[in-house]
Amino acid sequence: MSKILIVSGHPNLPESTANKTALEAVKARFGDAVTVRELDKTRVNGKFDIAAEQKALVEHDVLVLQFPVFWYSVPSLLKQWIDDVFEYGFAYGTDGTALQGKKFLLSATAGAAEDIYQNMLPSELPRPLPTTRTLRRSLVCSCLSRCLATAPRATRVTLRLFMLLVLSTVRS
Repeated sequence: MSKILIVSGHPNLPESTANKTALEAVKARFGDAVTVRELDKTRVNGKFDIAAEQKALVEHDVLVLQFPVFWYSVPSLLKQWIDDVFEYGFAYGTDGTALQGKKFLLSATAGAAEDIYQNMLPSELPRPLPTTRTLRRSLVCSCLSRCLATAPRATRVTLRLFMLLVLSTVRS
């Protein structure tokens, strides 16, 4: 069974509706079988413990980036984490092979209405996220899927089902 790491990039998870509900569903359903790192808690004085973050990545087979869409991109908290943790020599470059062969999934929620995203193909979700294109090329990650839930009127049950759907993609 794959070891799954979910990195929550919500900058204020306790105040979130969609992301908090989705992650609570994961913890309730899978317990310790899935590791969740909440970046709003792991960043101290504006910095991440790079060694601890990289260790978590190496120890897992699947990386799920869970985040709210902010202006068609990731929140600055997640962007900083990507910039800091996926450094040269670890995630890319001649010796940057630590994440090769990992599976990678983007799981995003959006506060906008669903019709805003109707003309956007699932493959277009990471388009504004240049880092994800680099990840797929440099890390030789197999990008499993891109999941997007819109949350303005989503019920807690819908959000829980969304996150369970996300995890069903990577459980094999």
